[in-house]
Amino acid sequence: MKKFLGLLVLVIVVCGAVLSQPTLEIALYRAYMSQPQGAFPVIGNIYSVGATDISSHIIVTDEGLILLDAGTVPMSSMLKENIETLGHEITDVKYIISSHAHWDHVEGLAHMQVMTGAQVIALAEDAVAIASGIDSSAYGGVGWEPVAVDMIIKDTEI
Repeated sequence: MKKFLGLLVLVIVVCGAVLSQPTLEIALYRAYMSQPQGAFPVIGNIYSVGATDISSHIIVTDEGLILLDAGTVPMSSMLKENIETLGHEITDVKYIISSHAHWDHVEGLAHMQVMTGAQVIALAEDAVAIASGIDSSAYGGVGWEPVAVDMIIKDTEI
């Protein structure tokens, strides 16, 4: 009986690990969505630095850059390159604001936070998901590396 229970626990753990990983189809979709795109001006001091199908923007201020959405893990190097193409250093990013906690906007957040040293800002409802690494959205995507949220805000506070 002990061997059976031990085997059952092992099967549950292995199945859980396998199911928590993105399938090949999901991985290919994420790669497709994260295709590189050059930086371009949007309006005034706002620039698009994101991928072809996932938006990320920087807002240029006198105190440094604000990155709106960190995108996916594969986008991290592209975001850095696009920011540098605009004449800034990656460490000029002082704040990273999450518009919402879906994988395509926060999966790369941990990478970007390490690269920039920036403070992470999120809406109260999303801060728990970002800090836990669990996608609690209706989409229910595979999660991300957890990130500590430095500032929690409410709608209309920024």
